[in-house]
Amino acid sequence: MNTNIYIPTMIGLKYHSLPVAAGTLFVGIPYGISLLAQWLYGWPNKPGYKKYIEGLKPRRIYCISRAVLEMLKYLQYGRLYFQWKSWYKNVDNNKHCVKGITYGRRGMKLDLYHSPGMDQYKRLPVVVFVYGGAWGSGERSTYCLLAIQMAKELNATVVCPDYATYPKGNVLNMVEDISDCLLWVREKGHLFNIDKDNIVLIGHSAGAHLCALATLFLIDGAKELGIEAAKQTDITSAIKGIG
Repeated sequence: MNTNIYIPTMIGLKYHSLPVAAGTLFVGIPYGISLLAQWLYGWPNKPGYKKYIEGLKPRRIYCISRAVLEMLKYLQYGRLYFQWKSWYKNVDNNKHCVKGITYGRRGMKLDLYHSPGMDQYKRLPVVVFVYGGAWGSGERSTYCLLAIQMAKELNATVVCPDYATYPKGNVLNMVEDISDCLLWVREKGHLFNIDKDNIVLIGHSAGAHLCALATLFLIDGAKELGIEAAKQTDITSAIKGIG
């Protein structure tokens, strides 16, 4: 059999497959990742069809794809995921914390962690810990192990609130929720042996930004928060530190 006639065909197939592979690698995969991410987390804040035009711009596609791929490095923390999941669900650990307390105008939830050295006759300072997540993800239960460790080492009560992450809320809504949490500490803290006049705000990543922003809003007596000016002043005077 003469195999020479197949050689040009095979070479042609080889060279035709290169553009297809390159197109898949540099166009198909990035667009697929970006479209899925935007479908899950929300399209750009543009009216009508313009949000899709904005969402399909090459620079946006590249940035979103890169951000998603960089997040894959966190897979190495898979074992820690199961550790905190197990601790949070274990009812025996409820003696260390109070879960799912409702607060604020949107009915958000917070968890409260006690210090093992808590004295029932002495009110402890409170740390309000605001988690991060690029303003679009995160939940309070993820940080249970960190919160209980902070309560032990700082001999303080630790409050970890959820807040309205994007797309359920915008940055102002998030600041409102953090402010509502601080107001809850002021108004309800005595029920949990909290020193309402000794508050420290600690944030992680986007949470640190929200802590700083909420404090600045409160200092300024911002009407946007929808909290009485006198109460804003009380909260501000009770904040002893931000980290």
